[in-house]
Amino acid sequence: MQVIKTIFAGCLLVWVLTVASCAMIGYGTTVMVDSVANSDAAKKIAKKARERELERHNDRANCEASYHTRDDYIEDYYDK
Repeated sequence: MQVIKTIFAGCLLVWVLTVASCAMIGYGTTVMVDSVANSDAAKKIAKKARERELERHNDRANCEASYHTRDDYIEDYYDK
């Protein structure tokens, strides 16, 4: 009977240590990600990403605004 209790206690201890280590890893990861997200480098990267997205949007809008069909060119040619 004592052997069964010892085996059960050992299994319970291993399970508790496993859960505790997973919790510590999760907490450490959360703290690390939070500190990296609030760093100056992350803020610079986010700013640069927003600028590049705005540039792509402006380029796309400029291309759409400058798009002409063949009819537009013919109309401009014969109007002169």
